[in-house]
Amino acid sequence: MRIKRYVLIFLSFLTIAISCNKEDATKIEDSYLDISLVSIDFTADKDASLLKIETNNEWKISSDATWLSFSAKNGNESTAVLVAATENKRFQRAATVTVQAYNITKEIKVTQTGVSKIEFEINGIKFTLLPVLADTTFYLEGGVYFNSRNVYLDNYFISETEITNAQWQAVTGNLPYDTENSFPNLPVVATWNQITQDFITKLNELTDYKFRLPTEHEWEVAARGGRKFVQFYYFAGNNNADDVAWYYNNSEGRKHDVGLKQPNELGLYDMSGNVSEWCSDWYREWTEDNPPGNNLTNPTGSSIGTNKVVRGGDLVADEFQYQQNSCYIYMRDHLPPNIDTDDFLYGGYYHYPGFRLVIAKD
Repeated sequence: MRIKRYVLIFLSFLTIAISCNKEDATKIEDSYLDISLVSIDFTADKDASLLKIETNNEWKISSDATWLSFSAKNGNESTAVLVAATENKRFQRAATVTVQAYNITKEIKVTQTGVSKIEFEINGIKFTLLPVLADTTFYLEGGVYFNSRNVYLDNYFISETEITNAQWQAVTGNLPYDTENSFPNLPVVATWNQITQDFITKLNELTDYKFRLPTEHEWEVAARGGRKFVQFYYFAGNNNADDVAWYYNNSEGRKHDVGLKQPNELGLYDMSGNVSEWCSDWYREWTEDNPPGNNLTNPTGSSIGTNKVVRGGDLVADEFQYQQNSCYIYMRDHLPPNIDTDDFLYGGYYHYPGFRLVIAKD
């Protein structure tokens, strides 16, 4: 009797299993999944779109992006789901949304437009950064043949103007000197160490962005107007230095307020002249036997050195600056990162090193 009972129980389980398998097979065979969208294009603002899901099975929705959210992540019948995107404060971004019902999978391509510029205020002082839509390889032809090179750069934002006295003071509370408190729009002059250790460190604590100095190649591509293959200007935005740059011959030997000259093609001011600009790279001389390298991806320069790269030219009265040559886009200079701030004297000349900021793609 006991054996017969076990046999009956086994047969019952077997019947149920077969029935379930037949039901599952029918469910798979008859299942369907339709979605109302195959792509979604969001604006840079906080945005949302309604997705209709039609199915006769359990479904689930997921994404590979943390900036997307859903009003529901799963269900067991046809419904509508709100797909929402957070505000995008940077470049255009893309993601994939996956909807799955039983053995059927559908994908939705999602893109969100980036901002045309980044603007914010600290203590009432405005900061503006403009995009350099890179994500490409640039052929950079220098003034001498060994400067020519191919360099791939990702997108980035860069300051519209050189950082001013007012911006520095808004972030740190005081200026690196006490002689220009009444001149807020003059470009600030500081050492590389002061900029990276004091100003940028504090700025990163005050905002949701991660700032740094531009690499030498980021600076050069921005100065050239972000153009890929084109005959570049000698100066940032023009072949006439007087239109775009303050230099020894037209500046009366002093700094001028930022943004008074013509901008370049990206809308960037004073990338030639006024004050020179620190880059993040350690300086390494480029020669025929020691070229800068070719087919590089987001290069950051040498990993060691004693001086930091300086670009853009300033008001220094030497034989090159007088002839405007030091304001050429491709010209390179270098200074110690802790140069003496009493007079910024180095190599027998007084210097005016300023800077602008970069926000990288990632």
